[in-house]
Amino acid sequence: MDFTCSSDALAQAVSMAQKAAATKSPVTQLEGMRISAIGGSAVFYCTDREIGVECTMKAEINVEGETVVNARLISEIVRSLPGKNARIRMVNDVKIQVTSDDAAFELFVIQTDAFPPFPSIDLVNEYRIDQLTFKRMLQQTAFAVGVDDTRKNLTGLFLEGDGRELRAVAVDGFRIALRRQEVKEWNDGGAGSGAEGGAAGSSAGSGSGSGAGSGSGDGAAVGGAAGGGAGGVTGDEAGDASGSGTGGVTGNASGNASGSGAKGDGRAARKRASAKISMIIPAKSISELVKIIPSEKGALCLYGNRKQAVATFAGCRMYTRVIDGEFFNYRYILPKDYVTQMTIPKSKLQEAVERASVILDVESMRRYPVMLKASGATLDIRALSDLGNVHDIIRVDVEGEDIEAAFNPKFLIEALRAIEDEVIIVRFTTRVGQILFMPVGHDGFAYLTLPVRVETR
Repeated sequence: MDFTCSSDALAQAVSMAQKAAATKSPVTQLEGMRISAIGGSAVFYCTDREIGVECTMKAEINVEGETVVNARLISEIVRSLPGKNARIRMVNDVKIQVTSDDAAFELFVIQTDAFPPFPSIDLVNEYRIDQLTFKRMLQQTAFAVGVDDTRKNLTGLFLEGDGRELRAVAVDGFRIALRRQEVKEWNDGGAGSGAEGGAAGSSAGSGSGSGAGSGSGDGAAVGGAAGGGAGGVTGDEAGDASGSGTGGVTGNASGNASGSGAKGDGRAARKRASAKISMIIPAKSISELVKIIPSEKGALCLYGNRKQAVATFAGCRMYTRVIDGEFFNYRYILPKDYVTQMTIPKSKLQEAVERASVILDVESMRRYPVMLKASGATLDIRALSDLGNVHDIIRVDVEGEDIEAAFNPKFLIEALRAIEDEVIIVRFTTRVGQILFMPVGHDGFAYLTLPVRVETR
């Protein structure tokens, strides 16, 4: 194995792949990173058997091959390289050399035989969405994922889509966070059929798949990016890397090549994917996805089966196990009726609750939560603890009954921080005081939390 590449691109690819490496594992291979050089690409892959991240970048390949090295060490090495370009090569059967300008490192390799391969997953229920939109959906809901292992199906984020809308739902027994996003332009029948061939090639790995994107713009970018799952290209970078998707179109969004991942025949999808998904992704996997998905627009393809799921984006593929079981039936829990409603600037409510939380530590939040009282033209926010008390007032028109209820302020703050809209609707949906936050004018985000019992002093 011998290849040369950009030092910056190398550091980025290695850093992203390393996030899936195990730490302090009894299995040495799981602390490793597989480095492969094939075709016109260098591929970096780590896994702890729960998740796996494979990142691909363009490289000048002098000698093809692969090896496994310690993931933490190779990441630290490539981050410290002084030059614009780097070279990685095998010097013998037990060491690799990493050089850049006058700096040179040698690193012992790990036995490759026991290193787990990237799973070969059939292209089932492929779903496409803008990667930045998807990242924000995860961020706006994952905070409400449950932590009680006795209710395993609630310890993950539920993703459900029908080809026109994608929903991310989190439930922990005390609150529900729901984020909806229309994604019709990414999944309708006329746009980006090249993504099918590309994603199929990505999943197939050593073979190749092809498909021509008959749409333009976004549809074509999907073809390039989905192909880049194994080949390492995004819509903007497509060309001669690997991954087999051709999104021939307007702009700079084409992808074309041959894969290098798990075994497969590389044939294009035999039939059009149904663009429907229903899966529970573990909280750890959601956290890692949020870290590695770029904060910029681009194509993301999500597909999987009852055991595993794969997301391809920006030259990376990430797989994760899927939690088995049925998710909580959230559809009938978010009520449309209410007893009290207010329209409030989000920032005013968030700042008031945060001020009230200043005198509350974790224990105080359980014993003496924040009180919200809606009456006439005001919303009173009060908190009382062993450290002191606070009282704040927001001027607002209250529609409906006067009502008072107590809430864990942490739950309220997390929801308010997740909402991007400037003005929100606050509803007390029952007389016992459960509260619902929604943006004005649409139901793209909905957050429901239950009140807590106030202990008397």
